[in-house]
Amino acid sequence: MKFKFLYPIILFVLIFNDYKSIAQTSTNSPYSMFGIGEVQQGGFGQSKGMGGTGIAMPSESSLSSINPASYQGLDSLSFLLETGFSGRQSVFETSRLRQVRNNFGMNYLAIGFKGKSWWAGSFGLAPLSSVGNNINITQPIEGSLTQNLNINVAGTGGVNKVYFGNSIKINKHLAIGINFSYLFGPLNQVQTTTYTTPNIGSVQTIQFSDKTYLSSLYLNYGVQYSFNISSKFKSTIGAIYSNKKEINLNHTSALIGPLGDTIQTTRNNYSTYTFPQSYGAGISVNYNGKLILTADYQTTKWTGSKPFSTPYQTILWPEYQPVGASMKFITSENYSVGMQFVPKDAYNSNFIQQIRYRAGAYFSNTYVQIQGRQLIDKGITAGLGVPVIKRRLYGNIAVGIGIHGVPGATINVINETYKTMMFSFTLMDFWFVKRQYN
Repeated sequence: MKFKFLYPIILFVLIFNDYKSIAQTSTNSPYSMFGIGEVQQGGFGQSKGMGGTGIAMPSESSLSSINPASYQGLDSLSFLLETGFSGRQSVFETSRLRQVRNNFGMNYLAIGFKGKSWWAGSFGLAPLSSVGNNINITQPIEGSLTQNLNINVAGTGGVNKVYFGNSIKINKHLAIGINFSYLFGPLNQVQTTTYTTPNIGSVQTIQFSDKTYLSSLYLNYGVQYSFNISSKFKSTIGAIYSNKKEINLNHTSALIGPLGDTIQTTRNNYSTYTFPQSYGAGISVNYNGKLILTADYQTTKWTGSKPFSTPYQTILWPEYQPVGASMKFITSENYSVGMQFVPKDAYNSNFIQQIRYRAGAYFSNTYVQIQGRQLIDKGITAGLGVPVIKRRLYGNIAVGIGIHGVPGATINVINETYKTMMFSFTLMDFWFVKRQYN
């Protein structure tokens, strides 16, 4: 139809109008209460099955916003519409307790297109971080042998990004790119304390809520250089960079007393938060279009960034010592490797021959340090790319298992083991093509 290219744009606008349908909480980690929450991997369907790699991967049958230069990998005059859904089952354990949590929701929506032979673009909506802590603590009341404070700290929200990316072809080997992103989203924490009054025996509740809304423009850059090693081997080298940026914050806090009355309220308390400098590099090797091997490294300079100053961050595990008091932000590092194999990627090949088999692994030293030990996140992934409709519609499935925690810490920390699953669909078509009929 004449205006069919408007359909994915209209779909994108409708979903963006209710961004919560995309920005579902994808974590239940207690550590997501710190800073901007648990930072999410930037890759989409293909990347999720390959350990989160993507810095040196051109976007061909699947998009990736990790490196904006990758959009040059799209076929001429083509567009891709991709959407993904993810689920996670987490098991949280201490030396005494064990708890299982599950979540599932829509994860991202992205569109990529090749407008000219030298220019390609993409726009989309995806989570940058997620908050989902829900912690219950029992703490003795000072001076009492029988009474306790029951404290619940619940967090919701996260930082989302809507981006418009551009990739420009410098020559047949070199492409550069830039993503213009708008970051936005709520970071909410509510601390509810209940206790029983002496003699009377009635239950009293005090609640403190802190709602922070984050918003700002943000830029990140990328470059990819592709070259032939031999007639069958091709390699791509990629790099990404994001500069340090001051992000706008708007705080609203309230203290509600036992009678339900608001004791104190602070509204429109504006401040800034520093998003750190980040950079990374990657390499991929492609053998005859059948086998792809890739590896990435990325680091983000969180050192010097300050945690948000709110009371709830100093009460975790009080029987030992406040985690908030021993917590700080430091430089994070991420290492990832991945592979993809397709038996025969030809138009006349059969269904089985066109299935893409993927695997990967990752190891991250995250930006949170507790008791002098860095919070780690490591795991392995596997995935399939399945041609639902030949050359038109692909389905991607990615699964993973991982560990998230603080190895060797002396306090009674919470460690997480998790399983993840992602489903995504990629619709491929061609724009600006005038079909002729005899």
